[in-house]
Amino acid sequence: MAYAMAGRLPESIESFRRSVELDSTAVESRDAMAQVLLASGDSLGAGRQWQKVVRQQPSHEGAAKGLTRLSASQRASLSP
Repeated sequence: MAYAMAGRLPESIESFRRSVELDSTAVESRDAMAQVLLASGDSLGAGRQWQKVVRQQPSHEGAAKGLTRLSASQRASLSP
């Protein structure tokens, strides 16, 4: 998360990507990667990561909130 806090989003995404490649059950890394993806403008990528988190840990509040936020954002963008 240090890269993200320093505004180095591509490096942060890559770091989290490596983390989940090494341990596909690392839901906290996957959740953090989703947050950084969203911050970088990749809402589709963020949504995919949060969906994976929820599949692995259905009670994960951060992923549920992220998906809810994405859903609300998508509905708002479709409104005239």
